[in-house]
Amino acid sequence: MPYTYLALGRIQLTVLPDSLGNLTALTILYLSHNRLTVLPETLGNLTSLTELYMSRNELATLPESLANLTALTTLYIGENKLRWTARRAEPAHRASQTQPAWHDRRDDIDGLAY
Repeated sequence: MPYTYLALGRIQLTVLPDSLGNLTALTILYLSHNRLTVLPETLGNLTSLTELYMSRNELATLPESLANLTALTTLYIGENKLRWTARRAEPAHRASQTQPAWHDRRDDIDGLAY
């Protein structure tokens, strides 16, 4: 039976292997409280993810492949080094019922300051 939950928080990780993207059955991924500065593009292969926790790292950018995570309903990404620029904003209530409230930002990933 494939793993659906992976907790790698609070272990001072600085890098994730590209092979993380092979765990396509994951629905919950916990990466908070580490020292990650970058995420692999293969993270976008985890299309079954519904919850992604990445708070309290050192992330300054996000991979564009995060736009592939269409099942995602929960995203914790606070307390990183991310900076958002507001090029387009719509109220969360206008988002589709099946899309997370942050979907406008996900669809506009180049809105991040690199």
